[in-house]
This record gives sequence, structure tokens and C-alpha cells, in this order.
Amino acid sequence: MVYDPTALSGKLLADFEAALKGAYEQGVRDGIARIVAAAQAPLDGAVPAPSQIGQSVARADENVEIAPKAPRGTVPIVVQAMLKDHPGKTIYEYERLYKRYDDRISDKSVGNELRRFEGEKYERDAPNGHRWFLIGQKDEAKDAAGNEQSSASDHSNQGGSYGAALDL
Repeated sequence: MVYDPTALSGKLLADFEAALKGAYEQGVRDGIARIVAAAQAPLDGAVPAPSQIGQSVARADENVEIAPKAPRGTVPIVVQAMLKDHPGKTIYEYERLYKRYDDRISDKSVGNELRRFEGEKYERDAPNGHRWFLIGQKDEAKDAAGNEQSSASDHSNQGGSYGAALDL
């Protein structure tokens, strides 16, 4: 007898296709049975047993306190108010500051809002800077800082020059 690999592979392929078709048909029957069991479950709010639908039922922990969720649109309002009142802070600082405005929002929502609308509503102090401003506010903050510096340097009796040696 001569060994013929094509005959063996043909038989293996036919057996594999038959097994695959049987598994598919069993899955269809199981799926239909689960759908029928779920459809026949009472509508009184009772959760059907896991055996009826083929999966475990998750139980809600009754002792868990659910925090109130902020209304839609609260985050941009809070972020704009923070930037107006406290310009030039880092995301980390704003994530600690938001609770003074509305403690229902998530701290990470503040950073997400800043990054999402960078260039549209908000800007940084430099291309990769860490300090944030409302658009146009950065220039105003620089002007205000420049005015404070020039008025302080006009009074020679206040403070010394930077880097001068101390007389001890």
C-alpha cells in the first residue's frame, strides 16, 4: 500500500468541518434557549436566575455611596472661571482648585478640558509650557507683570539688585 497524503488531509479536513458545523449548530441552539429564557422572565423587576440566561448576575453593593454628577456643561464654566480668577497655574494646581467652584466635577475633567480646547479657548505660556491662560489673557498677564516690575525698580531704596553681594 502506498502512502497518499492527500487522502489523509481530505479526511482530516472533512472531519474538522463536521466538528465545526456541529459546534456552530450547538451554539445557535444555546443562544436561542437563552433568548427565550430571558424573554419569558417576569417583568416585575426581578432578576432572572443565572441559569436562565447563562451568565452570572452582578449584585449592586447597597452600601456604596454614589457621588452626584455635575450637570452637562459645568466643566467649561468652572475652568473658565478658574482661569479668569487664577491665571497662569499648572494643570495640577487647577485640579486642586476646582473644588472651590464646583465639587461635583472630576479633577481629571479639568485637565481634559484644558488639553481638549488648547488653542481654541485656552493657551499655554509656551509651546510646551505648563502654565495655562484664557486666549488673550497671557499677554495681559505679561503686561501686568511688566508694570509691577518697572514700578518696583523705580524705587532704589526698596530691595537690592539681583545677585549683589550681601553686606554682613
